[in-house]
Amino acid sequence: MQMKGEKELIDKILQTEINIFRAIRDGSALMQHMEDFYYITLLENVRSNYQTLRRVNSNEQDNVSVG
Repeated sequence: MQMKGEKELIDKILQTEINIFRAIRDGSALMQHMEDFYYITLLENVRSNYQTLRRVNSNEQDNVSVG
């Protein structure tokens, strides 16, 4: 015997699974994955470049202070 809340939860899970399969079938899941990967990679590159720039600036300031 299922309670009303359990039936609603099962219906939501089923609908989510149907939506996932539809996205896989129509290709939108792959596109979303590629977009997510692109943005994550872009963010990592920006962060890396920013850290490199901070090190270069720090080294330049150290050289000016010493000289």
